[in-house]
Amino acid sequence: MKHGIRTWGAGVAVLGALIVGSAATPAIADEVPIGEYVKVELTSIPLTKANAIANGYEVRKNSAGTEFIVAPGTPDGDFSHAVALPKKGTVGTNNTAHGTCGDSWVYFNSTTQIRTGYTIFSNKGQPVSQTWNVAVTSPWDAESYSFTGLATWGSQTWKATRNISVEAALGAFKNAVAGGSVLTTSTLCSSGSPTASIRNQ
Repeated sequence: MKHGIRTWGAGVAVLGALIVGSAATPAIADEVPIGEYVKVELTSIPLTKANAIANGYEVRKNSAGTEFIVAPGTPDGDFSHAVALPKKGTVGTNNTAHGTCGDSWVYFNSTTQIRTGYTIFSNKGQPVSQTWNVAVTSPWDAESYSFTGLATWGSQTWKATRNISVEAALGAFKNAVAGGSVLTTSTLCSSGSPTASIRNQ
């Protein structure tokens, strides 16, 4: 029996790659989900400094003094995948609802692999990066996976797969819950908690 929660895929973002650290590779084909799953809408929240920090991003200034939002772990001085903070924009508190961005999901491709992702509506801007995690549990085991990193540039949809090793008895359920936020060129999109479950057999 395993004890505690193991965390996988944490690391420094490598710009120009899709995900960070030992993170997932993009799904080559559309796998067929197995088990039960629930998609959840992403909600647009004001693009403010407070909201960016609260959702795991970093705010940095360039040499001209302009503030930009960047993915966590971005090398100093690199603004190639940054979004400028609006000088004048909607001011709100963290997680203030501001319309729907799209939807997000997590699936089981099998009892040993998960798939997660999101689609952003085109009127909410181009996805730039995400702070994203998936927790997988069984009655006596748990793992947490980081998918934080860059979005798929030029696409409104990002998705990735990850092999898992959560242990469960035959007939017991494995459960997954995903969540995080997506930085686009015009807003922040906050995900609820899409879920999935599969019977171990």
